[in-house]
This record gives sequence, C-alpha cells and structure tokens, in this order.
Amino acid sequence: MAFQASFPAPGTGLVEGAEHPVVRFLREIAADVGIDEPELERTVSPGNVDLYGLRCPNVALGDALWRRLRALHHDTGLWPFLSLWSPNEWEWEEQRHAQPRPADSGVLAQIIASQEKTVVESEMGVLTPYARGELFSRKIAHAHQGIWVCLIEADRPSTLPQLLHAPHTPNWGSDGPVPELGYDQHQAVLREWEIRHGAVVYYLACQDALVLEVERPPTDRAEIARVAVEHYAYCFDLDQLIGGPTDVAERQVPSRHWCFWWD
Repeated sequence: MAFQASFPAPGTGLVEGAEHPVVRFLREIAADVGIDEPELERTVSPGNVDLYGLRCPNVALGDALWRRLRALHHDTGLWPFLSLWSPNEWEWEEQRHAQPRPADSGVLAQIIASQEKTVVESEMGVLTPYARGELFSRKIAHAHQGIWVCLIEADRPSTLPQLLHAPHTPNWGSDGPVPELGYDQHQAVLREWEIRHGAVVYYLACQDALVLEVERPPTDRAEIARVAVEHYAYCFDLDQLIGGPTDVAERQVPSRHWCFWWD
C-alpha cells in the first residue's frame, strides 16, 4: 500500500513536523475533528512494531475517531483501539517479541470444557441488552482526563494481544486443560468471535481489560446461550458488574460491546 510504503523505519523516533507520514496523518485527523495541537506519542515494541497514540479530550470524541480510523484500516494497515494507557506508558513483557502465530480454534472449546457454568436457554428471561458504550463507560468512569486513540500495524485485530502483550491476565486460573490464559489463548478466542460475530478490539489496557465492538451480536436464543457460556468461561469477573452466566446472556451477549476484565 502507498501509505504503508511511506512509513519510516521502526525505531526512528517520533519526529515533529510533516515529514513523518503517520504524524501528518494523525494531525490531519485531529484537525478534522477540531483538536488543535494534538498530543501525540510513539513507542516501539520489543518486536520492532510501532505503537502510535493520539490523546482525545473525551471518550465520545475518541469513539468517533475510532470509527473513522477503523474504516481506513484497509488503506493504512493500522488498527485503532482506545486505551487509558498512552504508548509511552505501555508495559511490555521482557524477552517477548511481536510474532503472532495462527490462532488455535480449539482454545475456546477447551476453556468452556473446564467450566461447569451453563446457561439454559429455556430459563433466559427478557433480553435487555446494554446500550452501546453503557457498560464500557461504567468501567472507565475515571477517564476524566481524556482517552488515547492508539494505532498499531496489524492485518487483523485478533493479533493485538500478541503484538501488544495485552491483556495481561495473571489472576485467571483454571483446573482444566487451559491453566494459563496467555496471549496466544486470547488471540484464539478473539479470532473465533471475530469470524462468528464480527467482534473486533475496541478498547485495550496493557494489564487487565478488553472491550470488543460487535458487528453481528447473536439474536438466536440458543446461540446467545452458547456465547454467554463462552463469555463467562473466558472471564469469571463478569459477575462483578453484570452477574452470572444467565445475566451475561440477557444483557451483554446481545449488545454491541462485549466487555471483559480480569482483576
């Protein structure tokens, strides 16, 4: 792609001015939405992958920029995501490189098999899905200082856990076949949901939080029940704000945002 071909070499630093194509691109995007003299950052991962960031004064503007940048992904090769962590604050795991591998489609089934929690379709009540952004805003209610719109080169969003070493979920545990939820496992889960429901990375924290934007949330009650089991098996902490698996089925699964956190 012409835009990608004009990228500077990784590790050359963030240079002020129009010579840097990604900086110029972000300045133009910021100007279009009324952000003058935007705060920009750039860092380089242990695997020599550039991570860019543009600070937005509020979440609503960050959301609008995310949508615009996502629509341009095919041309730029840069996948956008929101984060309270700026590129220069990002925490990288030592001795780890950004080398995404093909996702193992069996990981999600293994995670579910290790749990006893189920959702019985016939016991599900009235579906009252969260409005888009409702649960997300509750999780980041402390974001009064603005939010970052970050960009990283990625063919598909499901590779972001390996590229960014996030989310880091050390408190996740299982006695079943998947005792550790590492970056490879996150990628496999996200790729399956991406294929089935158009779920892509929307928000990511370098420690313990993930939000997906869902293009095709399930509408069939049997599929809703299935996905609710997947959500709860993937993230036990959903009961902190949502409730048990049936609550996840009724509120989160049919919504446009799927939120997960491990704390």
